[in-house]
Amino acid sequence: HSNFLKTLNHLGTRSPAECLQAARRFGEQATRRVTRVFQHETMPVSGGPLRVGLVSGDLRQHPVGYFLDNVVAAIDPAILELYAYSTHDADDALSARLRTHFAKWTSLSRLSDREAAQQIYADGIQVLIDLSGHTAYSRLPMFAWRPAPLQISWLGYFATTGMDEIDYLLADPHVVPPAEEDHFCETVWRLPETYLCFTPPESSLETKSLPALSHGAITFGCFNNLNKVNDRVLQVWATILRALPTARLLLKTALLDDEATRTRLRQCFGELGVGSERLLL
Repeated sequence: HSNFLKTLNHLGTRSPAECLQAARRFGEQATRRVTRVFQHETMPVSGGPLRVGLVSGDLRQHPVGYFLDNVVAAIDPAILELYAYSTHDADDALSARLRTHFAKWTSLSRLSDREAAQQIYADGIQVLIDLSGHTAYSRLPMFAWRPAPLQISWLGYFATTGMDEIDYLLADPHVVPPAEEDHFCETVWRLPETYLCFTPPESSLETKSLPALSHGAITFGCFNNLNKVNDRVLQVWATILRALPTARLLLKTALLDDEATRTRLRQCFGELGVGSERLLL
């Protein structure tokens, strides 16, 4: 169901209202499977730091991991005590660096939704933040058990979760303008400038002169998964290339290892008036 919801956003043929309705069906199904919701009479107050849990399958060398890196490093543990709940067992150098900023790191990959919720509830988490939405290794149905009194969606997904148990969506004025708030079942809570904090990778990359200076042409590039490239995107790209007759487009993704896919993409651009010599696949 999560794959279906994510794909709906990429198609470009469904209205925001239809996408919200489909997401709400996911939330309703998740809620029906819950046998006991954890009760929270009041927000726990102990005089110590606020306990914040982060649930993600991307606590590693992944865009979510890099966006999270500088955030957790800047947090004062005397104010916020961070708990990590990893939904995927991949572990790398970035995982090791992130671990140093968490009071506890727990894997949920082998736990059921009920067991995962029980673990989070036992840890006394006061604010639980989902970083996956409907992307890979999501554990959104676990949130239906309400293991924390306040539950939030942030960082890893751009649309609504469809779950009434997710109270807030952390956003900013750019990703969710006021006119688009009705696309979400969550209450939109905007940070003042941006909801992202990028951490540059440690690898050192050599910077060369602008290629257009030697080639005499601008080369546009996109390294996204082709699932995100719908007909409207192709039409926009073709319009740009037709307006700049010497420009080229470089596309790089694993799906283009397939010759049939490359051939089909060239045909699509050909139908839009862009010759295959303008494409670098």
